[in-house]
Amino acid sequence: MNTNNITKDFLTIYWDSIVGDVPGQTFYVWGSELDFPLSFWKKGTVVKKNKLFGDDWVVWVWDLKVSSFPKDWRKAMRETLLYFSEEAGLSWCSLEGYFEDPPSLFNPEMSEGYYAYAIKDDFVCHTDLDCTYTSLSKQDLMRLKGLI
Repeated sequence: MNTNNITKDFLTIYWDSIVGDVPGQTFYVWGSELDFPLSFWKKGTVVKKNKLFGDDWVVWVWDLKVSSFPKDWRKAMRETLLYFSEEAGLSWCSLEGYFEDPPSLFNPEMSEGYYAYAIKDDFVCHTDLDCTYTSLSKQDLMRLKGLI
C-alpha cells in the first residue's frame, strides 16, 4: 500500500456491475442489525446493507456511496460508529478487501486495511480525510480480536 496517498484516495467501494467502483466506504457492525444513521452524512448519500455470517457469528455490512464526503468527515465517522457500537458493542471501518471471516477477523497482519473503530463510547481513528492515510495499529487489532 502506498502510504503517500491521502485517505480519501483509498475510500472507494464496489457498488455494482454497472457503475463499478465509486467514492464511499464500508461500515461493519458485530452482531446487531441496525438502521444506518444517514442524518450524519450529506444529502444524496446512499447505503446498501448486507449480512455476513457463520455458525456462531453475524456481521452487518453497510456500503456507503457518497457524491462527496462531508467537510467534517471524522465527525460523521465518529457519530456513525458510536451510534452502531452503542447498540451492538463493536463497529469498524476497513478498506475494500480486508474482511476475513472469524476467527481470522482483525488479523494484525492486515492492520493496514483497518482505519477506524468504536467500542461503546470509545472511538479510535488515526487518519483524516485530507491527510496521509494512517491505519489502525496491530495493537488496535489485537484489542478488537479479543472482543470477538
